[in-house]
Amino acid sequence: MAGSKSSGKSSLLALATQMVAQELSSRGELQGTLLLPLSFTTLFDGAPPPPLSLHAVHETFVSVFFHSFCTSRPLLKEWRKGLKQWWLGDADFPAGLAERQPTVSGLLRRHLQRHVGVDANVAESLQALFALPSVLMECGGFERILWIVDDLDCADILVAADDGSRRHAAMLPTLSGALCGVGSHVIASCSADSVPRVSDLLHCPPTLSTRGMISTTSMKAKFPQLPSSIRCAGQEYDMDVFGGCPGFIAPFIALVAASPSGEGTCLEFHASESSELAELFKWLSLQHTS
Repeated sequence: MAGSKSSGKSSLLALATQMVAQELSSRGELQGTLLLPLSFTTLFDGAPPPPLSLHAVHETFVSVFFHSFCTSRPLLKEWRKGLKQWWLGDADFPAGLAERQPTVSGLLRRHLQRHVGVDANVAESLQALFALPSVLMECGGFERILWIVDDLDCADILVAADDGSRRHAAMLPTLSGALCGVGSHVIASCSADSVPRVSDLLHCPPTLSTRGMISTTSMKAKFPQLPSSIRCAGQEYDMDVFGGCPGFIAPFIALVAASPSGEGTCLEFHASESSELAELFKWLSLQHTS
């Protein structure tokens, strides 16, 4: 699903995920599904500018993957931190896990022997890293992986080796290979501008767009108190400026609810108190008018 920034695509992704989870539950397939949520706007929040450190990327994803793995298999929840540390080589295999979960333990130990470490080729390391969910799918007895990826286009960044060399690799193509792997299913969001590249990598055009989700007619029917137009900093805009995007419309409805303007009028904002709004409406106009 695609949309402009703040247009509601993350909320749409959450709604779609809820619907898919309910469908899987009704079929009795939810327990056999490894749910793997990733948000690329928050995953590396606070990290230095790209290229990202391979070590940091490796540690971040291993933590996320084992968190999802142990959340989807509650019997493993108490070993979540220990498994992550063991996989990263920072600790011994969690005490008690082998005795209580011998099958899972045996599979994890076997797969670790084939794991490519972070000192190898950058592209190979990323491939091994993003293959980890498939390893966990087998170890946990899952039948499928459901990747839930918000802002997938934000993964289009370089990852560099940590040895001071200039070796690097792009994250998104490697990640996309895992998303299209055997047993993997994907619900993802991306920016409208990135649709051609993301669609090409996933071999799938966007199914939904936040643009045009709510028509001006239905919006006026549901909320008759909305004005017919908006005037801000000397410019007048009609209601089509929101492009039918729920993420833009919802806060505006809240703003109108606090306004004394009556039904069918032009809601006006004075320039002295609406410089940020003026910039917002200009930006919206560029996004949704041709």
